[in-house]
Amino acid sequence: MARVGARGTPKPQPNPSHYQKLFKKLEDIGIVPIFFDTVYFNPKTSTYETGNFKKGMVSIEGTTIRNSLANNIHVEDWLMRKLIQTELHKITQPGETMFIE
Repeated sequence: MARVGARGTPKPQPNPSHYQKLFKKLEDIGIVPIFFDTVYFNPKTSTYETGNFKKGMVSIEGTTIRNSLANNIHVEDWLMRKLIQTELHKITQPGETMFIE
């Protein structure tokens, strides 16, 4: 899956284990990383699940939220509560940058 960059250009989506391998190569730099499993939404059970992707699950991606806020589009309630979306849309004009990448 690709992410959209600052100018709409696709960026390759790194594998989460890539970051773990990178930190293992480093010497002690005074930072202790905390790695989280990928979270998916299961619409059949209306629950959030971690671990391996299973058929029917929906990936939770920040890009979807950033794009929805930048373009004044509402996303499903399971991804972001409607009240929060409404308040964020009030303070953001379409096309305006809210998040810096």
